[in-house]
Amino acid sequence: PNLFGTYFAGCLGHLLLAGGTCQILSESVRTNRLFTSDTYKRLTMGTMLFGTLGILSIPGEAGFNSFMPGGIFAVTFFAKLVTAMVSFSGWEYAAKGFGVTFSRMKNITKEIVSGCQNVWKTLPVTEKRPATFYRTFFIFTILGNIVFNVPELVYNLKQGAGLFSLTTSLTISSIARLGLLSTVVYVLKDASERKRLEGTTFVKLNTIVGLWAIGVGISQGCSTGPFSIRQAADKLFFGILFVNNAVLSQLTKMGIISKRD
Repeated sequence: PNLFGTYFAGCLGHLLLAGGTCQILSESVRTNRLFTSDTYKRLTMGTMLFGTLGILSIPGEAGFNSFMPGGIFAVTFFAKLVTAMVSFSGWEYAAKGFGVTFSRMKNITKEIVSGCQNVWKTLPVTEKRPATFYRTFFIFTILGNIVFNVPELVYNLKQGAGLFSLTTSLTISSIARLGLLSTVVYVLKDASERKRLEGTTFVKLNTIVGLWAIGVGISQGCSTGPFSIRQAADKLFFGILFVNNAVLSQLTKMGIISKRD
């Protein structure tokens, strides 16, 4: 099968989604906001999920499967491992520590459960726009993993595909990307309700999500030969909406247009 679109989505997932989020998190450390803001705690959880699952997605993302040269595999594995470890450290720092050995797992589990409960409680929106927009895409990305990716992963494993096989690792790669994407979209939904979309962090998040989606759309449109707008339309539409929100937020911040309700 022609996997150009799939590989390109994975590449942009690293360069834009993961790389952009990590840059934002590095800024939050410099400005001491990581410790005080739930926004950055959520983003560290997203990058931690991306890095942890990404360890299992290396063969598929690289496209070499079992023929991948050992040196490339080692470097890629190290990059994923560092991403996961650094993200966990940032998450623990933001959560003010998880304690010592015996209480550590209990506190980590409690933090995860508490975070999921908070997301569920705050999922209903209190403003019509644009929080509803972000909530809708958050639900779509979550359902994309639950309805399509997870069943596909289970099916491949039941069919005897190895955990590091091409088909399995590509599915895990998609789960990791959508996991990080859903985290970013939820952060934008929360910022929208708090009237904070004009903040630099949220302008950047809108931009990286939009550019990622547009890039994936273009790659999918070109994956089978001459550019096909039918294959690219959904991703291009998705991306343009987010880039548009980033531009409008930046113009509002600069005072060029009035603040949106």
